Amino acid sequence: MKRGRGKDLEKIILKVIEPTRKEPRNIAYVLHRSNDNPDELLFDKIWTNKEASEEHFKRPYIEDLDSSIEQLLAKEIELKGYSE
Repeated sequence: MKRGRGKDLEKIILKVIEPTRKEPRNIAYVLHRSNDNPDELLFDKIWTNKEASEEHFKRPYIEDLDSSIEQLLAKEIELKGYSE
């Protein structure tokens, strides 16, 4: 994200946490801020399966998020998937 814009981004992102946690098949959706860089944020998202995660990105409040945060980002959001 652009330097010094972490708090601005966090305010926008916090609005999607509650509706996301209410989605079926969501287990956890937690926002973290780096201890070393206040402008670095990370979401820890746990879904029951990959399809549930993919459906999440089709929700209107997530699709609208892209246009709301675009001007705050220095580079494209990086998504990584992990399995137990």
